[in-house]
Amino acid sequence: MARLLIVEEALKNRSGHWYEYNRAIVDEARKRGHEVRLLAHKDIESDICEELGATPFFPVTSWDQGYNYPQAWKRYLGILRHNISIARLLQKHFKTETAPYDVVLVPTVVLYHWLAWRWLVFRSAGKWFGRVVLTTRNNAGEYDPESRSYTFNASARVLARVLKSFRHSVGSGVVEFASDSSVLCRQYEELCRLSFHPYPHPRPTDHLPLPQSGSKVEMSFSALGPPRYEKGSDLIVEAIQTIFEENPNFAGRFVLQWTSKVYAPNGTEVNLPTEWQENPKIEIIRNSLSSEDYQQRIEESDVILLPYRRAQYHARLSGIVIEAFQSGVPSICISDTWLEECLNKIGKGSVMEEETPECLAQAIQKIAGELATYQFSEEEIDSARSAHSPASFLEQLIPS
Repeated sequence: MARLLIVEEALKNRSGHWYEYNRAIVDEARKRGHEVRLLAHKDIESDICEELGATPFFPVTSWDQGYNYPQAWKRYLGILRHNISIARLLQKHFKTETAPYDVVLVPTVVLYHWLAWRWLVFRSAGKWFGRVVLTTRNNAGEYDPESRSYTFNASARVLARVLKSFRHSVGSGVVEFASDSSVLCRQYEELCRLSFHPYPHPRPTDHLPLPQSGSKVEMSFSALGPPRYEKGSDLIVEAIQTIFEENPNFAGRFVLQWTSKVYAPNGTEVNLPTEWQENPKIEIIRNSLSSEDYQQRIEESDVILLPYRRAQYHARLSGIVIEAFQSGVPSICISDTWLEECLNKIGKGSVMEEETPECLAQAIQKIAGELATYQFSEEEIDSARSAHSPASFLEQLIPS
């Protein structure tokens, strides 16, 4: 059995992806008999700390906005200071261990961490760990949907130099670069000419029943999760308006989770029409959902609306599309995105070529008229669950 260290400085509570993601890995690793240590934020909630057997460790996180200075030089100094802090803390931890770790997993690496790990890999020389998996989730470049190419700014070019300094360690197998998106892997490979490996999104589904087929009075189209312009929330609002203007008797209902204000790039707020408050075909969810309630909302949906814009989501992963397919729910997404690639591999649904409310309205009405053709078989659901499971993740992280 292996000794596994997971390093996740931002893990404090159930907000964001950190809790569910790390819980899935920890549970599966321990079930397989591996020894697991998890270093989290020092302010981690006590129940999570006990559940995961985590160690409160990091005093600050790069997501706390502590380095968000208006002056560029202060922001770069903050990046350097945080890297030095991470390097010192982890070096001290490794030196107190009586045996080296077989694998160190860093599930979320950003600019505030890369230099620290470059130093730690250099200092380790095989003494502290056999292999470290450094996982990135954020875009390094800006994607231009027109040219279908990336533009890498000055920060990205600096990052490229840092990544290239790992070349020997990557070649020897001591360092593995990874991401949860195969498209993001290709973006980083273009940036630094080193290999990045796509990992599954480790979502446990053993507790989920297979969906039951049955007739419904009306179809349900859902947009779940925090609304944002980059997620096409404005397109959804305008598409729904268009549908009911053209067809007031549309045989479907809409469920929108709208927990915060949404602004277009020009600063204009995207507002929900006031008449929707009295519309029985529209439900607005104003509060955050627990994991259980969120899953129930997915299962109650016939179609998940995911018109995530290419500029931001060409390469980025979306957990909800995986969750939808694992529950046998088709989706509507935009072409030339990671979501389309995921749909083609493990899902079903409709793909929009244009980022417009008219195109989304047409896709909704088309899938409403042909919903039976988008039904998943049990084998297809099982395949989606297996592709992104904790077991698949661990088999890649710690091969037998």
